Amino acid sequence: MDKETPSEQLLLSEIQVLLAEKRTYYSILHTGLGVIVAPLTVLEKLIRIIENKNTRVDEIVV
Repeated sequence: MDKETPSEQLLLSEIQVLLAEKRTYYSILHTGLGVIVAPLTVLEKLIRIIENKNTRVDEIVV
């Protein structure tokens, strides 16, 4: 079996830490975007519903 030298082990450990930090960063970014975008989507749908109801009321009145 091929044994790794301490410097190779250290290098592999550092790479693993960097990759873990990258995954953590992307998961935080993804969650943050979801928190921002979800309320905007709900607000947009509510506005469309209100606009549709106002249009129907205007058609009935005219």
